[in-house]
Amino acid sequence: MDQEFKYLTQIENYLNENISKEEKLDFEKQLRENEELAQEFTLYQNMVGAIELEGTDLMRDELKNIQVKLEKENYFNQTDTTTKIVKMENTKKSNRNWLAIAAGLLLLIVAGILLQSPNKMTRAEALAKFDTNQSANELLDRQINEYEGLGMADPERGKKDSIAQILNAYKTGTYQASYNAATEFLTRYPNDAVAQYYAGMSKFQDGKYGKAVEWLSASAQQKDAAFYDQARWYLALSYTMLATTVGDDNAIKLFQQIMDAPDSKFKTEAEWHLAFLKNN
Repeated sequence: MDQEFKYLTQIENYLNENISKEEKLDFEKQLRENEELAQEFTLYQNMVGAIELEGTDLMRDELKNIQVKLEKENYFNQTDTTTKIVKMENTKKSNRNWLAIAAGLLLLIVAGILLQSPNKMTRAEALAKFDTNQSANELLDRQINEYEGLGMADPERGKKDSIAQILNAYKTGTYQASYNAATEFLTRYPNDAVAQYYAGMSKFQDGKYGKAVEWLSASAQQKDAAFYDQARWYLALSYTMLATTVGDDNAIKLFQQIMDAPDSKFKTEAEWHLAFLKNN
């Protein structure tokens, strides 16, 4: 026997917090006791979760696939414009129901109802908005030339050869090798800003933002270092990618500091990221 999809208003009111505390508790009690409501609630969350991929290639592809299926179902050729109740059928007929629900969501998307924030971006998309690698790579090349250009008689030749190994591993994209060399070096020279910076940057490039924060925080304390500006910038990005309240607070402070610094190369980017965090 078919069952009506009849809890949409209650679900939306609950998720949008348009109900009283007592109504919220009652709805949650129903979720535990009413299997039909629980199924519709899960279905709604899954579909809205997919829609939150708005603006990405994946979302466009998924919508295109839905539309193709709906056209095959002759859905868009229906002339009846009255509001319909979507039916939830048993397992054997569930595929058609998914299409019907997807159709309703697709029409809402086209109407712009569910996409009221077209400029909304994910943190990963925000991270990729600006390519700041050129500045970092230019500094890396200068440092490699500096450490590899030392004469054999230099009393710190062994130490600087070790740093050059860290830098070259990072340049070739072997970030774990660079990190391993840096952390080994730091057991002997725990306050070396260069090793701290590239330990942090290696973890940043590998997407290990917690570890990146740990090492870049230490490096960013040394304001006279050649890469102080870069260390502070990538530290702010690492905090952003943690996606925590504390991380966001620290990132906002750093972006503001960068904007206020007269000689920073990242003022424009910091201003954009500051606005991004405050609006998301």
